[in-house]
Amino acid sequence: MNISELTNSMRASRERLAAARREIGDVIPWYRYDILGNLPHVDALLHGQYRELDRLAAGLPVADGGADSDLAFILERNWGWQIDMVDTAAANMNGLRGARALRDHLGSKERIEDIDDPEGESGFAYDDPRRRNRVAARFRPDRVPSGQSAPHLRDLGFNGP
Repeated sequence: MNISELTNSMRASRERLAAARREIGDVIPWYRYDILGNLPHVDALLHGQYRELDRLAAGLPVADGGADSDLAFILERNWGWQIDMVDTAAANMNGLRGARALRDHLGSKERIEDIDDPEGESGFAYDDPRRRNRVAARFRPDRVPSGQSAPHLRDLGFNGP
C-alpha cells in the first residue's frame, strides 16, 4: 500500500469511525483532535521506496502510538495489518478506554497495551526482544538495551529537517 492510498482513504475512514463513536455514545471522553489530519504531512515527507508502507512494515506487527487508535483501525480494516496500540494509560486522554471501546465495537483484533504495565493484555511488548526493542526505542528510550539504538527518521525515509 502506498501512502497516497492511505491518505485518500481518510474521508470514508473518518465517517466509519465517527459512526462507531456515535453508536458507542458519550460515555467516553473521545480524543478530540484529528489524528488522521497528519497523514497529508507524512505523505509529503515520504519519497521513493519509502512511500510503500507494506514494504516498510515487512509483514510484521506495527505499533500505533495513542489517541483512540484511529490509524490502527484503518490499517487493520483496509489493508489487513496486525496492529499493536501502545500508549501510557495515565497520559492518554481517556485512559485507553476509547481505543478499547472502538476495538470491541468494530470487532478489531488490535492489541492495546499500556507501556507502563508489563502485564498488559498480552505482555507483548516484553515477550519478544525484537518487538520490545522497537517499542522501547519509540516510546521509552530508557528501555532500549545498551549497545542498541532506535533507527533515525532518515533511515525510515523521512526527508524533513
